[in-house]
Amino acid sequence: MSRKWSAFTAGGAVLATDQVVGLGGTVNVRWTWAQAATFVLSQLDSDLTALAANTTNGLWARTGVGTGAARAIVGTANEITITNGDGGAGNPTASLPPAMTLTGKTMSGGTFTAVNRLDSTGRIASGGTIYAVADASTPTNSVGGEFAWLGTTTRLMSYNRATSTAQPLQLSASTVTVNISSTDVMTVSSTGAAVTGTLSATSWIKSGSFTVGTVPSASAAGAGAQIYVSNESGGAVTAFSDATNWRRVTDRAIIS
Repeated sequence: MSRKWSAFTAGGAVLATDQVVGLGGTVNVRWTWAQAATFVLSQLDSDLTALAANTTNGLWARTGVGTGAARAIVGTANEITITNGDGGAGNPTASLPPAMTLTGKTMSGGTFTAVNRLDSTGRIASGGTIYAVADASTPTNSVGGEFAWLGTTTRLMSYNRATSTAQPLQLSASTVTVNISSTDVMTVSSTGAAVTGTLSATSWIKSGSFTVGTVPSASAAGAGAQIYVSNESGGAVTAFSDATNWRRVTDRAIIS
């Protein structure tokens, strides 16, 4: 039915079948409210119409003429964390996770602030001091020890913060290799140390001490190896291996 504007109560319901006077070209016509609404929507920008039809929370992205979609900012596991990615509960926030995995990534340029802790691989130095933690799950200054590079003496020492003392460094591994200028000059393992090149000492070199009954295998030691035999029949003596027997250096006799 047709009603005057004065017949509508502010905030009252308008039926789709109610009519309103409009123009069709230059001719007065009667439209239902449903027809009027369709006409008004037809005059709006198609992108605005698509946005008005959206019912999903998120950031609006235009995907084409008159089309769009609600989007959300997402992170990458173990690389970057996103909070409120769709903006529904607040501003989207990006942060770095406590544990990051950057496999396959390359970092270059910029300035990096040194840290005072080592990761589980025992790397990263700060201010000339490297901190090693005995228990990686308890990263506190009171746990474990520290490695201190003593620049005045060019030494790497084990530093005890509790007692403020530096001690000889102890390395724990199946094999420790010293490499200088891309060349392995020393390899240390549970069986001993192997030196490549010249071994120079400013003090004495002490051989292992054995009795005649406890000397190691001469063949396993290899030709040229030396030991000290404390109870040799001719008196304590240094002996060398010919790869078969241990012989006294004094007369080449086999030890007895």
